[in-house]
Amino acid sequence: MAADLGISRAAIWKAIKGLQDTGYMIDGVRKKGYCLTGQSNRLSLYMIQPLLREKYRGVHIYLYDQIDSTNRAAKEIANGGAPHGTTLIADMQSAGRGRLGRSFVSPANSGLYMSIILQKGVLSNKAINVTTMTAVAVCRAIERLTDKKPQIKWVNDILVDGKKVCGILAEASMDVDSQRINRIVIGIGLNISTKASDFPEEIRGVAGSLYENGFSPISRNQFAAAIINEVLDGAEQIESGEYMEEYKKKCVTIGQRVFFEQDGIRYEGEAASIADNGALIIRQDSGAEIPVSFGEVSVRTVE
Repeated sequence: MAADLGISRAAIWKAIKGLQDTGYMIDGVRKKGYCLTGQSNRLSLYMIQPLLREKYRGVHIYLYDQIDSTNRAAKEIANGGAPHGTTLIADMQSAGRGRLGRSFVSPANSGLYMSIILQKGVLSNKAINVTTMTAVAVCRAIERLTDKKPQIKWVNDILVDGKKVCGILAEASMDVDSQRINRIVIGIGLNISTKASDFPEEIRGVAGSLYENGFSPISRNQFAAAIINEVLDGAEQIESGEYMEEYKKKCVTIGQRVFFEQDGIRYEGEAASIADNGALIIRQDSGAEIPVSFGEVSVRTVE
């Protein structure tokens, strides 16, 4: 290669190293050369589309090396009439967002940051179902590709080995007259091979990755396709809630001592169950039960 290109071996090594750093999987054999393996971690439309179920291979997919927030961009093109299933995927986000205005750490080459647009009418009282459906869809995608056993912390966090590996942020617009949600953007941030050192120190105890050693045997393209498949399948079940039994079985919040706030009042009790509409039922010490459909519920730690 050096002779053919008229450059030094060191220059070739530097170029190959640069490609590897951007996600291309390249094997090298001393004194023989390099080989681009069939599996690459570089996000590629040509690797994602063939892995989609046939009925979804026509969905529009936009890839970005870097973006501030896939949800922000997705809402813009959704308002412009982007078709159902349109998906935005980024290698990294500079201003990734989570629920309740929190930031979502989105380093390059190690995670999957994507937003899927659903152009679908959903009754406003079923809004929470979008998030519960997506949580089940992501768990199914992980289980299809790995031997991991994902669990759900109500309402939208995916845990593996007790650490959060995925967050979900669903945003929607509603038609006031019909009381139906008519446009939904689902943001999904999945930590695949992000190292602990790449997380801010304050969240290292709770944030994790599917593969914490920094290497994933499954490419981000495979995860992207599996999630698109499962979310678009699940979108047909948002109102029926057919997936709710699976959600309940995977939810580790049940049975935990929790606290939350409503209208400035702090409540505490046991997370007793999950209603079919996705609300978390909290049983107070008095025996009274309170359904919680939104906001933050925290597990009470014993001191």
